[in-house]
Parts: sequence; C-alpha cells; structure tokens
Amino acid sequence: MAYSQRKQRKKGFLAGGIVCIFFGVFSLCAAVFIPQPIVTVDETEEYLGTIDAVEKEGKDFLISLDDCPIKLLISHEIIIENDLFNTLKSGDKIYFRLFEWEWDIIQQGRVTQFVPRSLRTEEADIYTLENYNEYIKNSVVKGKIVLGCVSGVLFIGATVFLALYLRKTKGVIIKESSDQITE
Repeated sequence: MAYSQRKQRKKGFLAGGIVCIFFGVFSLCAAVFIPQPIVTVDETEEYLGTIDAVEKEGKDFLISLDDCPIKLLISHEIIIENDLFNTLKSGDKIYFRLFEWEWDIIQQGRVTQFVPRSLRTEEADIYTLENYNEYIKNSVVKGKIVLGCVSGVLFIGATVFLALYLRKTKGVIIKESSDQITE
C-alpha cells in the first residue's frame, strides 16, 4: 500500500475516533442535563367521555370512547387505583386530561390514540396529574441512565481505540522515518 494511502486511512481513523469521542461527551452531557417535563393543570383541559370498551394491550390498556374517535392508552405502571380501574365497563363516565392542542388534533381525526394526563371517575381518581408527572420523571431517569451508559461505553471505546491506534501509528511512522534515513 502506498504511503499516501496509509496516511489518508490514518487520518480517517483519527477523524472517526475524534468524532466518536465528541459524540460520547455530547451524549453524556445531554443525559445529565435533559430537563424533566412537568405538566400542570393550566396546560391541560379536562374532558368527559363515555366508555365503549376497555381492552388489554400487552401490559397496558386501551379505553375506547363512545363520543370520541380516539382510544385512551393507559400504562399499567401509572394506575394507582387498580381495583377501580378493573371495574370500569361500557357506559361508565370518565374524566381525562389532555393538552388543548391534542384535542384539536383529535377533532381533525389525525390521531387514534392518546395518553391522558389524568384519569378519574366521579367517585375517585384512577391516576392524577401528579402520578403522571412522577411516571414521566421515572421514564426520563431510565432514559438518562441508558443514554449515559451508552455514551460512556462509546467514549471509553473511542479513547482506547485512539490510544492504541496512535501508539501503533507512532511506531510505524518512526520505523518508516528510520528506513528512509538509512536508504
């Protein structure tokens, strides 16, 4: 292989390693500083719906409504009143919170499923806005942990690769230099 081709390949490896290190550092910083979203009552609107059916979807649930063209997606992790939730049946009235802009999208028929920010009957809360915020906070924390681990592995891997690569390259450059001097 010609000297210039090796040199270009070395530059490519070096640039790739540096990009990986920057990506790792950036991802690690993003994992640490991702803001945790908190939904407030002022940002949402409460709506009333009549249950058509409650279906199990894996571990989660879908509530079909008579008076809306959507299904409410309910995570099993967020429900605080399992007994109350398990008694829901067709014809029951429920109250759920959505962002106002989500309701506009529903009215246009562009979406078929939404996750309500709270869910209750007239008698009791199935889950509240505070429960929803806690659920989202825990989800974000899990995401931060995964992103941090991936970033850390990427950063360490790229650093070790570059260190070994530069060590090997430096030896080759010194050997090639000494070969050129002796010729």
